[in-house]
Amino acid sequence: MPPAKPKASSISSKKQRTPVGSPQTTTPTVATPHGVPRWPHITSKPTLTLVPVLDSQIYLLPTFFTSKECDSLIAHIERHIPLTQVPTIPKKGEAFRSNDRTSFTDPALALMLWDLGLGAACTTGALTGTNGSPCGLNSNIRVYRYTPGQRFEPHYDDSVRDTVTGLMSEWTLLVYLTGSGEDGLEGGETVFYTGTGRKKEKNAVVVKPERGWVLRSDVMSSMTIWRDWVSSDGLGR
Repeated sequence: MPPAKPKASSISSKKQRTPVGSPQTTTPTVATPHGVPRWPHITSKPTLTLVPVLDSQIYLLPTFFTSKECDSLIAHIERHIPLTQVPTIPKKGEAFRSNDRTSFTDPALALMLWDLGLGAACTTGALTGTNGSPCGLNSNIRVYRYTPGQRFEPHYDDSVRDTVTGLMSEWTLLVYLTGSGEDGLEGGETVFYTGTGRKKEKNAVVVKPERGWVLRSDVMSSMTIWRDWVSSDGLGR
């Protein structure tokens, strides 16, 4: 089966920072969508550090998932969570995309990921949003899979309200389950455009996917027009 890339939802903010609980050493029981078994075991990562790619706008978080955890998550998704291809004729005002995807609301999973290390990393330092400090992940989880030639053309990510918590998202969070190193993925970069017109490609910020890494980008920034695609013989998750 082709691999999948989960978009682990957006980071929400509010003016008062919600305290981040102590990192858990074991994965709590989490009911996954469609009535399938709980998510695979994920270890806590209490010492993660954000690496700036473009200050105040784009950051990387290396090795949030181990290689073994990525394999377990991929197997779980392929076994229990069906993905379908997005219609290749986009609606008016939407960007072209041809990848496979699914989405579901799972506040317990969002909280688990936050408490296992994302929260500690994202609330350290001066990384604040328009409305205050990050306080959790959006409950809507999306899983993407890219087979050779599939792509998601340039687009903006909107700030959205969490239907469970009522909080607004201000950052996009991507978690890569496969990458250019260990998996030999060719293509699959996430590209951010910092300019327009003919210089758009020349000034682009290009992030190569690496297994288990997290990419965090500011949805409120006017420069965050971005795209995902797999251009050759790789399979992107």
